Amino acid sequence: MQHRQPSRSPGENETFVRLIEIAQEDGQVREQILGLLRLAPFQRRSILNTQLDQMRLQGAPQEFIEAMASLLDDAVAERVIFLLKTV
Repeated sequence: MQHRQPSRSPGENETFVRLIEIAQEDGQVREQILGLLRLAPFQRRSILNTQLDQMRLQGAPQEFIEAMASLLDDAVAERVIFLLKTV
């Protein structure tokens, strides 16, 4: 099963960068993201794909969808866990 990858790297998406900044500043947001990222990769992708589909249906901004889609990538997920655990 192939997953659509974001069209650019997460670091180039200002919304992704801001999402991480908010997670670093807000403990509740941080714990929600970490909870998702700590799941097994298959579970994380399944939940994220469901959330991404819901966001698309609800007309969420494309940059936000791309920011969240970045978390489908295992390497990005691991890096975000590292960044958020060191706060």
